[in-house]
Amino acid sequence: MMHGERFEAEIREQPAVWRAIAATDLATTFARTVGGNDVVLVGSGSSLFVAMLGALALRRRGVRAAAMPATEAAFERASYHGRTVVALSQSGRSADVLAAVETLAPERLVALTNDASSPLALRADLVLDIGAGPERAVPASKSVTAMVAVVLWGAALVDGTT
Repeated sequence: MMHGERFEAEIREQPAVWRAIAATDLATTFARTVGGNDVVLVGSGSSLFVAMLGALALRRRGVRAAAMPATEAAFERASYHGRTVVALSQSGRSADVLAAVETLAPERLVALTNDASSPLALRADLVLDIGAGPERAVPASKSVTAMVAVVLWGAALVDGTT
């Protein structure tokens, strides 16, 4: 299968991934976890983009939320040390995200990942497994849109859960 064909196949899988998320309590759990807390969402690449969307949506719901590139954690340690950290990583193995988690030493770590057995998930206090299935195409698509669904839906629920 060519790269374009793999990407198309994964695009076509996304509605099933979203239906599966809709049948879970991932968004409610996310909302309960971040509502009422100061939270920083950390990621790299497309996961950072999702973190930025999530932080914006949470701020609109009155949550003190920020998004941070994982590579900036060493520079922002004093600002975010000891807070709730939501670490976003499709694989849960991104070295910069894992290093950021160690640097920030969160009071509570939430892993939003596509691999519940990953090093990030094993380190987390709470794992939100998006269950998008294997990503065979580059760029990742299913995991990105699944993470967007969880953080935006969860942010929309914050008012009703805090």
